[in-house]
Amino acid sequence: VWASKDYRTIYFTSSREGSMGARDNYKSGQKFTDIFEVTQDRKGSWSEPIPLAGGINTEEDEGASTVSMKGTDMYFTRCKAGKKVDEPCKIYYSFKKGNAWGEPVLIVIPGFDNYEVGYPALSADDKILYFSAEAPDGYGGMDLYMSTRNGNTFGRPINLGPEINTLGDEVFPTVREDGTLYFASDGHQGMGG
Repeated sequence: VWASKDYRTIYFTSSREGSMGARDNYKSGQKFTDIFEVTQDRKGSWSEPIPLAGGINTEEDEGASTVSMKGTDMYFTRCKAGKKVDEPCKIYYSFKKGNAWGEPVLIVIPGFDNYEVGYPALSADDKILYFSAEAPDGYGGMDLYMSTRNGNTFGRPINLGPEINTLGDEVFPTVREDGTLYFASDGHQGMGG
């Protein structure tokens, strides 16, 4: 995701060298991931990736993030999984203080306490949180939902309906400034692969 208004900072998810988690995620079969940062200098060269400073990255699996227009608020996915732990993925929030991110707080999404929730995306005005969840009222697999922010809390989520959601998985929502929604799906007709 773009992490600055000048489009010179990008945050991305990776299991590359330097990630804090040494375990494998049994769901993906890959190493646990962290969120990294790269910045572009005035000559157009990109820096070496570094883990985000602050409390976001842990021994758990962090990734799939979105950042507010001001660049001071981040919502990201954290999964706690291992041999003795299998908790559903959840969305967390962190506020940037100076150059470091503060200690993350779990976002409580009404009605989704025991369900897999992740892949957050913010609307351009930072008032609507889009996300994927696997819940019984869905159309199948992971569905896309939206929830309106009221201060520091979110209202009851609304399923985006059968025009978007299918029997498959709809994930990785991204919302452009004009309100256009982009997402990945294995349930919509594509060109293969």
